[in-house]
Amino acid sequence: MYCGRIVIVGCAAQPFVAYRISSRSFPNRDITVRDGVGSVVPRRGFEADLQKNPFISYRCLRVLGQSVLMTNGSHTDPIAVKVERGMPLKDAVVLGLLAYDYEGDDYNTPRIAGGLQGDLGHLGIVTKDTLEVARFALRPGFCRVVATNELNRLTAEEYEVRASTAQELVSYVLRGGVFGEMTHPVAAVAWMGGEVAVENVGG
Repeated sequence: MYCGRIVIVGCAAQPFVAYRISSRSFPNRDITVRDGVGSVVPRRGFEADLQKNPFISYRCLRVLGQSVLMTNGSHTDPIAVKVERGMPLKDAVVLGLLAYDYEGDDYNTPRIAGGLQGDLGHLGIVTKDTLEVARFALRPGFCRVVATNELNRLTAEEYEVRASTAQELVSYVLRGGVFGEMTHPVAAVAWMGGEVAVENVGG
């Protein structure tokens, strides 16, 4: 199952949000994190990939006090600014996805977003044809997912997740449970309980 970029929101040992990159075309990327900001960047030696597709590098994580946001593109910061100014995360995600729309690449890649605000999870997606955003209660031991491929619509389906730390969670969304069935893993980042972890597996 090829899901492309994936946002995962749920509750393991604590509420969490995670982001996984899966890629067939541009696997040579890493996620870096500094001061609560996560960025997707070309791996050293593959900077020329940006000339082939400018959408492959972006900020994917923003830690915003009581809120945490993950996305797959340049809509990260505009959504974050709205949250920092007091807008509810659900409304900020709606406005950000509406304003930025799907990516204008060869695949009409959806833009996705997800996060936590208080004890509620959020997921959103905008495709060429739809815009969907949901806010939902978290169930311990389970998560919800939205992706750019295959799982590219919002549903109430939940997946089991097992992790007691952010580092365990990163490993799980790369190779555990249902995520182990998702092909072409490249990198993942997770936030849980104030802790951020990253794993880059590359192509």
